[in-house]
Amino acid sequence: MSFDSGDSTERLLSLEEIKAHEKETLQVLWQYCRKHKIRMWLAYGSLLGAVRHKDLIPWDDDIDVVMLADDYFQLIELLKETNGFIDDRYRFVCSAIDSRCPVSWGKVIDTHTLVEEEILDIDSIPSLNGLWVDIFPLYGVHKQKFIQKGATTVSDFLYLLMRIACWKRLPGIGKRGQLVASIFGRFAKRIGYAAFAKSLELWLKFCFPTTKKARSVFCSARPEREFPIALFQKSIPLVLGNRKYPAPANYDTMLTMMYGDYRTIPPVEERVYHPMKAWLLK
Repeated sequence: MSFDSGDSTERLLSLEEIKAHEKETLQVLWQYCRKHKIRMWLAYGSLLGAVRHKDLIPWDDDIDVVMLADDYFQLIELLKETNGFIDDRYRFVCSAIDSRCPVSWGKVIDTHTLVEEEILDIDSIPSLNGLWVDIFPLYGVHKQKFIQKGATTVSDFLYLLMRIACWKRLPGIGKRGQLVASIFGRFAKRIGYAAFAKSLELWLKFCFPTTKKARSVFCSARPEREFPIALFQKSIPLVLGNRKYPAPANYDTMLTMMYGDYRTIPPVEERVYHPMKAWLLK
């Protein structure tokens, strides 16, 4: 990424300022979803933070929500009309709206900010790479296990190529991932991360059943972990900062599936950090 942080029109943000901007982005997303009757839930570290800390995890600096894929596609169709812009500051991006999008899920971007992630080598564009809230669609699981396995094998491969194409280094991808990187690394970078993100998004949309007909759902970033769709039939409000957002009513089951003993705060050496810098654009 090329970015001149010494430009007088930008100001480097502190961690607390980053969190404040992200929580404001979450609020904008939630207001829009509520207006259009689109369901969403706090998820992953953000859900864990709301349950354990009533806020973001103290050492974390991003926000995740999930939507059932049917709701996610409805959100895309609504925002295509405005090129993703919810208002003049906040923009929803995904490959279906902006072909330059570096990931296969959705993000709501604060376009008045710009982010530099230490591990990523992607284009520095505020409308694509500002502070964000991740929206992970949950796709339906095939009833036949062999079909699900075959389909997710393809999606895993596309996901890995997407990541290889935009990573500066390859963290925690295991021996199989390292082998794929050694064979396809140059090819992936030549094709570009955006092409793989688009291909993966299309594959997921057309290859998996609608969530209305599915008994279980999965996230493409972790296809081996399937959640009963019944977890999302009821919602409860949870406090995150000074506002409330919907969470699965049976969040204990979801968090236990993901983290095991999630109420115990991990020691410092086991905490996962997200190294990045963010600037406020004037």
